[in-house]
Formats: sequence, C-alpha cells, structure tokens
Amino acid sequence: MAQKFKVMKRVSATCSELPDQVFAELIEELGFPALVDGYEDFDGAGASGPTIEISTGQMEKLTMTLKMLGNHSDLYAVFRKKAAWTFTGVVEDEVTGEKVPHEVTATCRLGGITPEAKNRTGLHKHDYELKSIMAADISEDGKELFGWAWGESPRFAGVKIEAEDDAILGLV
Repeated sequence: MAQKFKVMKRVSATCSELPDQVFAELIEELGFPALVDGYEDFDGAGASGPTIEISTGQMEKLTMTLKMLGNHSDLYAVFRKKAAWTFTGVVEDEVTGEKVPHEVTATCRLGGITPEAKNRTGLHKHDYELKSIMAADISEDGKELFGWAWGESPRFAGVKIEAEDDAILGLV
C-alpha cells in the first residue's frame, strides 16, 4: 500500500453571526480542537510499583485558536456570542496530488481577542480564541473523524465508544 503524506495547504473560516463574510487568505494559524483524554495518577497505598494513570472517562475541554493578519473589527460584534463556526481546509496528498476537504464545525463563543503588539516593520495580527465549545465535528473528505455535542457521548471515526456505558445508564 502506498504511503500517504497529507498536508493542509489553505483554510477558510465562516461564522453564523457574520453570514456575509468568509475569512480565508488572512488566516495565518488555526489551532483545531485538541482531543485529550482525562487521566488521574493512582498510587495505591502499599503498592510496590510505579504510579499508574487511569482514564477518568472524561475528555479535557475543547478550545480552538485562530491567528489572522490585520484588524477584523467585525469580530468584536461576535465577542461572547454563541455562534456556529465552520473551518474548511484543503488537504493535499503530497505523493498523489489528491486534494480533499478537511472540515471542523464548532458551536461556541468567541472568548478571546488579543491584538499583538504592533512594531514598526511588522504587520499587525490578532489572536482569537474560541471557547465554551458545546458541539464539535471534525471530518475529512466527508468521513467523520470526531463528533460530539453536550449531553452526548463522543464519536471517533463514526463509532460511539461509550455506547455500552450509555446503554447501562439508560441513555439510549
């Protein structure tokens, strides 16, 4: 089987609160949500081995970051408002040249606007932070990689890994 070498080349962003705008060419960095499982250290009394990590069954909170060139004053009107954000990237396989979409959607709030210091020779940039994510979906070429909404168990590659737990708890 041929190796794949996929790289995201370009990305655009839209916000439901600003339906007539597409942020694209000015996006310098985009931090997709980090999927981090929660763990706790356990060192049983009298245990004679190393401390172990045990999954708590809870994921860490999701956040996203965005750095854009310039001053996007329209985003101040969205600050602290719940909105649906969609980020679409073009992923290209460097071996085959095949291009596919990589999409992240999140229902969240714009929770941070941080202007970088303007220096004499550099271009002015702003950092934006998307917080209070209540639903998120990540897909590539139409295939779900991750999906979750508040009150639901997360799905990884289309599979709800906590389906058995949900059945035991009467949540299905």
